[in-house]
Amino acid sequence: MNDLVYVAATLPTGYRTRQQIVRKFGLAYLAQMDIELLSMTGDFGSGQIVRLKKVQARAEASNVDAANAIALIVDQTVLSIAHRIARLGQELG
Repeated sequence: MNDLVYVAATLPTGYRTRQQIVRKFGLAYLAQMDIELLSMTGDFGSGQIVRLKKVQARAEASNVDAANAIALIVDQTVLSIAHRIARLGQELG
């Protein structure tokens, strides 16, 4: 029985070697997906922060007396978003 497998370069390669190559490429692919996931999450988080800051500016303009409370709420929310993204980065890294 012939246990040789031909890869794209048409070099004869053993089954185990081919499986190791596939495994390495699979791990590299998963690592790339982790990087893309973190990047997309960071982009989404920064977009939400920009949106919150715009809402904060409008709310403070409409109700000057509550400006400090609004700023505190928005700042805490922004900090929470940043912590969650950092935690995701630690879990993926």
